[in-house]
Amino acid sequence: MTISSSKKVLLWGPRGAGTHYNGPGSFAYRLYQEQPLSNNEVTLAHSNPDQSANTLPFKKVVEVSTKATSVGKLQDSGRWAASNASDYDIFHGLGGFHPTVYPAWQAERAGLPVVLFPMLSGVEFSHSKGLGGALRLPVQRRLMARRFSGFVAMSSSIEEELLTSGVDPSRVARIPMGIDCKRFSPSDMPRSVVRAALGLQDLPTVIFCGSATRRKQPHLLLEALLRVGKQIKVQVLFVGPMNEEDYALELKELSSQLPQNVACVFVGHTTGPERFMQASDVFCLPSRSEGQPASALEAMACGLAQVVTELPGLDSYIDEESGGFYAKPTASDIADRLLKAFETNSDQRHQARCLIEARCSLERVAAAHDQLFDLVLAGESPNKASLEN
Repeated sequence: MTISSSKKVLLWGPRGAGTHYNGPGSFAYRLYQEQPLSNNEVTLAHSNPDQSANTLPFKKVVEVSTKATSVGKLQDSGRWAASNASDYDIFHGLGGFHPTVYPAWQAERAGLPVVLFPMLSGVEFSHSKGLGGALRLPVQRRLMARRFSGFVAMSSSIEEELLTSGVDPSRVARIPMGIDCKRFSPSDMPRSVVRAALGLQDLPTVIFCGSATRRKQPHLLLEALLRVGKQIKVQVLFVGPMNEEDYALELKELSSQLPQNVACVFVGHTTGPERFMQASDVFCLPSRSEGQPASALEAMACGLAQVVTELPGLDSYIDEESGGFYAKPTASDIADRLLKAFETNSDQRHQARCLIEARCSLERVAAAHDQLFDLVLAGESPNKASLEN
């Protein structure tokens, strides 16, 4: 295989790429700043009106309308991808919904190799209810995806879903989410000092980090704290935007019912979530669907204990020896696991940190992606770039 020093990459991210709270976009933004990926010439194609004009680490940023609710706009994006295919060496698509899969399909048909990065297990290529199911959109995506040159599967469940969809196993590389372990690390200062600097109370602290959506179910954490607050004084931080207005109101109303023993802080969007992780003791994610949640791995890198529902991509990372606890999606079970997580010791949390450094460092994951692109361009099996079995 001939390794190219620089490739022209078309990064297709409908929701943009940057420091905002969109897992794949945030991940790609960090990934392309690491060598050897940073050696490539990358164009970001997106349809996010809030995308930053700052092109770093991208050479060029292009707004292309990809709204799934408009057949005409999807067709326009597909035509754009096909007509510009000859300008690039590789198409790197973020997500497995139509706004990425359809233009990717058109690009592959035009001769541009596609590497797809699915982001949700059991959603993008699975049978669905509602209008999407009625229109057989997941079926269409499965058929289009079979043509793609390569795939990045963050978890065994995503890999299994791709194989069930008819994707050739040799085209699937198992590569985890990459974590910037220099940025996401335990603070050199005591948590009490970090909390004071952020204007927080010096209490045992649990953090929810990410977009507060119904899919991630942060209301279950608040309901659990109604119980935990009867036993200990505790602080909860919600770090990330509230993009669903009705649900945000429900969360605020529920937070008003918390006992006096529970301090609740809605931080909102921040470009420095690691500071709030360093101020916390326990990370909680009661989500019902994920690909491989970056925030959970970032929290482990910061040395936090974990309370999560059984999510794809975490099954080989979370265990009680390293301060991790699985909870059923009920307030009572989450409350029970939170109390146990607060009792974990520094050795357990250090073990969690070491696990992320060994398996998910951004440098290691960036090198695997670059190798994957080279394998695709050389006509070899993308599976050779796998970091996990």
